[in-house]
Amino acid sequence: EHKGAPKQHAASIAHFFLIAFLVIIQTKSIVFDCRSQIITQELLEDSIASKDSNGFFHGISDDVWFHQRHIAQNRKKYKTPDNPSENMETPSRWYQNNWEPNLACVGEEMIGNMGDGHKWVCDPHRVEELSLERSAKGQSKCLVYSIGSAGQFDFEESVQEHMPSCEIHVFDHIDHISSIPSHLNISFHSWGLKPSYRTPFSAINESLP
Repeated sequence: EHKGAPKQHAASIAHFFLIAFLVIIQTKSIVFDCRSQIITQELLEDSIASKDSNGFFHGISDDVWFHQRHIAQNRKKYKTPDNPSENMETPSRWYQNNWEPNLACVGEEMIGNMGDGHKWVCDPHRVEELSLERSAKGQSKCLVYSIGSAGQFDFEESVQEHMPSCEIHVFDHIDHISSIPSHLNISFHSWGLKPSYRTPFSAINESLP
């Protein structure tokens, strides 16, 4: 009855060392994976994209950024380069002919409701992160100017939701203060803004405190 005991004991010891070996291998794999992720994150934060954008874009490899930068730099700037102000007297037509995005953002989000009034914003999460970082250093936070509200504030509500640290100023020549939702923290200015070549207006930064 006792002849098999040494074999069972040896088998138990071998099983124990096998489990210990597998645990060590798995632990080393986890540690290596974590270190790899840390190194990769450090490289991405020190990437060309981060340097070119003053730290705004991160998590973008140099290869991808070089490609995006090449597209932006080589894009045709105007429909008629020899006369870039063509159709300037009709702003909507000029913008349609000349104003197109030339950079794709990984974290681009639609701010505001569907329909008229929304805007596509590049990486709003980074705007909020950098705004909080600047605030912690005693620097100015994110500042948003929204021109022409027509009494609709879904864009500003979405800004406040995605980027709560941002200071928001809304401009419209009609007083819509009574239409502002009570939970919305904005500064409304009943000012009509027109092109400087039509009517002499002070610059916004000269008018705000």
